[in-house]
Amino acid sequence: MLKYEPMMRVETLMPTPLLTFIRSEHMPGMIRYGTEEEDEASHDVTFVEAGEFGVNEFHLSEGSMLVQRAGTVHRYTHREDFAPDVCLTVRFAETVNNVCDRELATCGIAPRVLEERHASPHTLASMAVRLDAARRMLLDGAPVTNVCYDSGFSNLSHFIHIFKRRFGCTPSAL
Repeated sequence: MLKYEPMMRVETLMPTPLLTFIRSEHMPGMIRYGTEEEDEASHDVTFVEAGEFGVNEFHLSEGSMLVQRAGTVHRYTHREDFAPDVCLTVRFAETVNNVCDRELATCGIAPRVLEERHASPHTLASMAVRLDAARRMLLDGAPVTNVCYDSGFSNLSHFIHIFKRRFGCTPSAL
């Protein structure tokens, strides 16, 4: 399905019951420059294929990724010196939105905290996946320190703390 919104061309590439893949591009000459706020209606992961734009205090360009959570408000900025952006978005169904909120909560991250801290969206969104991978490595007998760094954590104390919060035991207790 292809549709045109006021400033962009939006094409639904592949709808499924749980995920929808969308390609959007701002049309040259139709971009409203400046900053606008947008309420997010769903959990999305957006990959910037080309161009650039600002989101809150972040500057996104080709190769960047943005994780958006339903119910948050983002400030999007387009400037005349930015190339028009083209993005591929993976939109999650409502049932998946609830799972995402639950996973963030098991990591001790409330949605409010996510918004207040302005932490890296990629880091927060992938926390549960990284912890699950760490748990599998530990069950396979890998040393805790190696698992910490191999699963993307840079601080052993933080890894142990967040692991215990998620699984109810320290990594060495597995």
